[in-house]
Amino acid sequence: MTTQLQKSLNRLEALEKAQIELAKRMIEAYDGAMYAVDLFISGALNRSVALSEGFKNLVKSKNLICAGAILRLQVDTAIRIFAGTLVDDTNQFVSDVLKGKHIRNLKDRDGNRMTDRYLVEKLSNEYPWLPNVYEKTSSYIHLSDTHIFASVQNVEKDKRTLSLKISAVDRDEIPEKLYVEAVDAFNAAIEIIVRFVEGWIFTKSNPEIAAKMKAESVRKG
Repeated sequence: MTTQLQKSLNRLEALEKAQIELAKRMIEAYDGAMYAVDLFISGALNRSVALSEGFKNLVKSKNLICAGAILRLQVDTAIRIFAGTLVDDTNQFVSDVLKGKHIRNLKDRDGNRMTDRYLVEKLSNEYPWLPNVYEKTSSYIHLSDTHIFASVQNVEKDKRTLSLKISAVDRDEIPEKLYVEAVDAFNAAIEIIVRFVEGWIFTKSNPEIAAKMKAESVRKG
């Protein structure tokens, strides 16, 4: 394992711990008051930490097929927390989610359905790398050319033969930079989550200030 990959994995472990601390801060904010949003975010953070642990182990065992799919799930976590910031009534949004309604069928404050693609495009204004990562990792979810080519071990054109790999371990020739890029993308997705959870903690701890900021934003918008 190269120094760069180890550095990226160390950052991932630090972000795992940061999310647990973030959850504690959220629960304790505003004298421990509990809102529906806290439940929503708790579920998201729990999923994020669980995915982080699995992703980390898959990278270490060189299983990019599974790691890529989990990266896509982590992007999913990030964009769904983001969706909660696009509505005027976050409590109603969370209530709808808890009732089993799909976020893709809910609308933001501008009347747009919050499909995955819409959320990715909306968030790409701040994170330009997001659409590319979303598209690439989506190919790991459904059986696609990504999986087919991953099974090809070696091709000998002269002999018109090829070797196939049926194994949980990636081919030896997979460059380590791909693992570094995957871990860095995963870390970036967590950082999006952390950012919006920090925003909720501020709102929960300072309801008067948050309401004033929201009113000013509406007037300017």
